[in-house]
Amino acid sequence: MIELTIKVDHIDYNDLAELLLPMLSDQLPKDGLMGRLLRNPEKAQGLVNELLNKMPQSKKDELLVKYINQNSGKAMAKLEDMAAKNGVSMKLRDVRAKTL
Repeated sequence: MIELTIKVDHIDYNDLAELLLPMLSDQLPKDGLMGRLLRNPEKAQGLVNELLNKMPQSKKDELLVKYINQNSGKAMAKLEDMAAKNGVSMKLRDVRAKTL
């Protein structure tokens, strides 16, 4: 068995804002001004960018780790497909992320 570790040194979290929006919105109130903002995609995008810019790096990393772990099945399928297209047959057992 092989354990694959990918280390990421820098991520522009604003580029990921659209992907992270559902997770951030889960942590915010659904009613009032915040709810109205989240229902408007353009305003929501701006709000997410602002939140990400104010968030400590450790919290942003935790959010991305959560996203990766929730989508590990999709990630494994994509990696297996890419390997197959390059002539490498493999089956991934697990993809997990954790903060250090």
